[in-house]
Amino acid sequence: MDPEGKHGYKIASCTSAYKEEHSGKDYTMNDLVIVFNGKIWDFKDVILSDVTRDRLEVWQKRTDYPKETSTRAEREKIWRGFVDDDPSVLEWMVAPVAECVNRSTIEKARTPGAKALRELTKGCLEDLPYTTKWKALLSGVQVPLNPNFGRRKHTISKSKAGPSLLCLGGTGEASAREEVGVTYNKVRADETALEQAKLELETKEAELESREERLLQAKMKLTEAMEKHKGRIERAKTAAEQNEKLVQQAVQKRDNAEAKTRDAITRLTDAEAKVLETSVSLQSKDVATASLTETNMKLTVAIASLSREKDSLMMRPPLPSTPQFPPNPRLPSPQSIHSESSVEGGLS
Repeated sequence: MDPEGKHGYKIASCTSAYKEEHSGKDYTMNDLVIVFNGKIWDFKDVILSDVTRDRLEVWQKRTDYPKETSTRAEREKIWRGFVDDDPSVLEWMVAPVAECVNRSTIEKARTPGAKALRELTKGCLEDLPYTTKWKALLSGVQVPLNPNFGRRKHTISKSKAGPSLLCLGGTGEASAREEVGVTYNKVRADETALEQAKLELETKEAELESREERLLQAKMKLTEAMEKHKGRIERAKTAAEQNEKLVQQAVQKRDNAEAKTRDAITRLTDAEAKVLETSVSLQSKDVATASLTETNMKLTVAIASLSREKDSLMMRPPLPSTPQFPPNPRLPSPQSIHSESSVEGGLS
């Protein structure tokens, strides 16, 4: 497993090659501690080394193996049970070569370092060791080895850059120091890359939070705009209903006015007919009045003529004797003149 890991978790800040004499296989400190975190567990995407895959396959066959839907607390409880039921897990979790580890010392926590390794065995199943707690507990911790395990020497790393477990050296002290120096520089470079990646991740998280905040603000504005638009739609709908009512009222008034107009036209037509009839009657009366007026004028002229003749006759001296003539039929008699005068006075 690489120091940074596929899933971005860190295992140790000091890496040293450990060569097992019998098999000739090289191991690093990344193989000495296998870390499981919640994210890897949930996605079932754990990259295991050869020394742990067999143990995990054995555990997966158990009926009480944690389900994918189980909670973190449930998984931690089950893992602790696995550790308690299978003491050999200490060998698999702490070192790849079982015969090199003094299991009894770790199980009984006889030393502070052994106690820290015991806690690490249980705690690393869900929690990352890259925390303040594990930095303090694992700084300079030695993995206790069996006294009869060859000529191995313990090399303790005193690094302040991060957590440290144990660097198991080769057969010579000089070669061990050289290997430790080389791997330490590599780890420092890895730590620098991790810090940069962490800063980039924090920057991306800040950008993501800013985007989420802007998205939330945009969503709020959109909701507010939708509410305003909804209000405008409701007001427009209400106004349209009112306008429709007003139009209906106007149409009703127009129909009533048209009915009244038709009635008025009918009455005017009747009145015109009556006026025409009255006009015809008045015209006939005017004709009669004109005829009477003409007759009256003729009578007035005749009366005036007779008055002049009477006056002229009265001014003449009396004649001795005048013969008697018969009355002239062309001249009106005094009685008829009097009756015509009475008729004219009644008409006027």
